[in-house]
Amino acid sequence: MLYGWQWYRARQVQALADREKIDFIHTISHELRTPLTSISGALALIGREPQTSLTSERLLALASGNARRLEQLVSEVLHIACLDASRMSFKLDYLAIGPILEQALDNNAPFGRTHGVDLRLQIEPSMQQACVYAGEQRLLQIPDNLLSNAIKFSDHGQHIDLGLKSSPGRVEITIQDYGIGISDSFQARLFERFARADHSDKRRN
Repeated sequence: MLYGWQWYRARQVQALADREKIDFIHTISHELRTPLTSISGALALIGREPQTSLTSERLLALASGNARRLEQLVSEVLHIACLDASRMSFKLDYLAIGPILEQALDNNAPFGRTHGVDLRLQIEPSMQQACVYAGEQRLLQIPDNLLSNAIKFSDHGQHIDLGLKSSPGRVEITIQDYGIGISDSFQARLFERFARADHSDKRRN
């Protein structure tokens, strides 16, 4: 039997869990809708090629790129579920970091082209053979997600630099965009689950 304060605390915890669940559903629904819309739009245009400057080959490439993004998002949902259930697995190995960054750039290049945003890879010559001990898929998720977000908040004609440089005792991956940035008031919430800044008037789909 729960006493009054225990019942109140249990209700608070349940309310917080419910809010997190709603935030998660809202976030993932938006993220899934974006590549689905791009895929549908590209496929719809293929049958009307004379009416567009994009070739069927380019449109198929855009659809394929967004299909990969969609697959990625679904995998992320499963990863979160595994993390919550304490069943997240990590397969660690020594990995060349350069090819992983190239893969992240390739994954996001179609999305960038859709919005007129150019992605550039800049690796210091001394870092060409750099290796890290990590899980390949988990590591790839980081630049993948950051590049995708940077594209959404960049204007047409801008570029994003993905870089790799040395730092004392470590390898440093950098992503530089020239969009609106993150407000000072939101920076303290960057690592909260499902936290999103209110940039609805600036965000690209």
